[in-house]
Amino acid sequence: RLANLTTGEIRILRTYAPIRYPTAVYGDSVSLDYPWVGWRETQEWWTVHALNIETGEQYDVANSAVDLAVEGTTLATEHGRDIVLFDLTTGTDTRIAAGLPGNRWTPALAWPWLVWVDQRDGLWWDPEGYECDYAVACCDNDIYGYNRVTGIEVPFVVRHGMQGGALRAEGEWAAYEDHRDGSDELCEDRRCRQIYALHLTTGVEVRVTNWPGENGEPVVYSDRVLFSEMTSYGDDLYDLWDCNLVEP
Repeated sequence: RLANLTTGEIRILRTYAPIRYPTAVYGDSVSLDYPWVGWRETQEWWTVHALNIETGEQYDVANSAVDLAVEGTTLATEHGRDIVLFDLTTGTDTRIAAGLPGNRWTPALAWPWLVWVDQRDGLWWDPEGYECDYAVACCDNDIYGYNRVTGIEVPFVVRHGMQGGALRAEGEWAAYEDHRDGSDELCEDRRCRQIYALHLTTGVEVRVTNWPGENGEPVVYSDRVLFSEMTSYGDDLYDLWDCNLVEP
């Protein structure tokens, strides 16, 4: 569904027949940059779709995807182990970081940058062991970027532990969940997932949160980052924080 926040009008963009399993649409993998909207559905093998709301033009972009982002006439997602940049004007795609070991997830777009979570360096706990799932904190994940103007790939954040899984970007900034501080004194007695931000132009990284606990799901907007803090795991309670990001 698409809601007009000015008029209150709600449009149904696509209707799915009710089924018991799997669920028809995975709701949090939706991205909108009018007139293009992209989403992932589970009814057709985790397929990423794109739809032009004004013209009705649509594409099936990729399957077996985890997340996606739309910016202008570009959609970014995953397919297999690769990051896919899909041109919504021409209907063609470009594979980024193709053929490398490990997996890549959670692409985000902030012109001219594409950023994503990358597992090419393997596992920190058992480099000869199994590949891990993107949602598990045992992964030795890093943040990589690709400049769409120069064609140059940049290893933005290569640290011990897990950077990600949630990653978002807009303007000059990317923000992401980070598990590297699980052993510092703030986190000795509690699980620790911090929020970090990366200034894409300079490559300067900033630690946004400096308290123990579970902080997650960052959203970047207008040189600010919005994120949640879990205050009670058992009761499923959260606080919502908003922080300004100062250019280095």
